[in-house]
Amino acid sequence: MDQQDGFALLIQAGREVCTAVDALCADDQGPAPEAIAEFVSTHRKSLDLGRSALDLPCVTILRFESAFFDETLERIHALRALARGFQLEFLEADQCQDDARAIKIGLTLFKLANTNRRDGLVVSALTSNGFEGLALKRLYMIRHRLTVPAAQQLASELLRIECEREPITTICARDRAWETIVYGPKETRENPPIDLPVGEDIDPNLAAALSRMIHEFSAAPTDEQDSCFAIADNRVLAFRRLLIIELAVQAFRGTHHADPESLEQLVPEFLPALPLDPYTGSMFVTQYDQGALRVGSPGPKLLELTGISAVLWAQQIHLSLEEFDNP
Repeated sequence: MDQQDGFALLIQAGREVCTAVDALCADDQGPAPEAIAEFVSTHRKSLDLGRSALDLPCVTILRFESAFFDETLERIHALRALARGFQLEFLEADQCQDDARAIKIGLTLFKLANTNRRDGLVVSALTSNGFEGLALKRLYMIRHRLTVPAAQQLASELLRIECEREPITTICARDRAWETIVYGPKETRENPPIDLPVGEDIDPNLAAALSRMIHEFSAAPTDEQDSCFAIADNRVLAFRRLLIIELAVQAFRGTHHADPESLEQLVPEFLPALPLDPYTGSMFVTQYDQGALRVGSPGPKLLELTGISAVLWAQQIHLSLEEFDNP
């Protein structure tokens, strides 16, 4: 089959579920279990099409023309609908406590995220961060139900899938090259104000403020823009790695009936190596709260600090999976 066939099928699947997904997710209270079950039953063929498409070659053919960006946005819209469809499918599996199926769907979301960001522009990578966020929250919520073998297997799969995740530095470099070829060098490029559409539910003052913010960001130096993209991408990557460690700790606890005294005890029985904090390039911070192990990261603010302030901040947890405990 042609290399583009996988992507074409993904987009087809996304378009097939788009209207139903938008209708279900419009309610702030979330869809009712009966509505979720009906959606999954009605659109199972489309969801299976999207799942099988991820097993085919899915390669973005980068074209150096402005129309490619518009086509990217259209593709993102379809893939976002597909991701939300998988999320609804996950919720149905969770309601049935079918953890094996839920894990497969969560991993499918990660594969979709990897596929969307691979060989594309920064906007695709940022959208993929949202796909990963859907999977992270859902898998985190069911972790306590997993058996030791299931937790270990999930951790192993997450490590494997991360190896297929294209680095944000590579994506940013490709995006800059694309912009330069299509629009010319940044220093000679004009950045006209962006007028966002204003509807009945959108405050015109807010729309104007967002337009100014986007315009100012577009005019910022390239290295500052790339730094912002990296911070956002590292946040998702940190959560992924923290979930891997959490699963390994859970497997350790289930096997030894106690928390590990240090993360190094997870290797090699439960992890081949410890995932590192993407913000620091070193091990995640560990703390013990009344005997319970906490693992986290000092987060991106550490990058702004120097001297003793940086040393002290690096020993604190300001980013952890506990954020997913909030509804």
